Amino acid sequence: MAEWPEYRERMLVKMRDHGMSASEIARAMGTTRNAIIGKMDRMGMTRRRRAPSRPATEAFVPKQQPSPPRQFSWQT
Repeated sequence: MAEWPEYRERMLVKMRDHGMSASEIARAMGTTRNAIIGKMDRMGMTRRRRAPSRPATEAFVPKQQPSPPRQFSWQT
């Protein structure tokens, strides 16, 4: 396993403190999301979750009305 240079560890901490996600950090550092998550875990850093923008009770899918019964040609 390759060691991370100290400057990359500092970059990781700074980006995480600015609220960047693991995917965003990985793109900026030219590595994979899993490498970032693994390094954060080995450094003892917690992965922050962003606060939801809506309460969990609100659904993103609109409520559906029941469809009317189908009318087939042989029923008329």
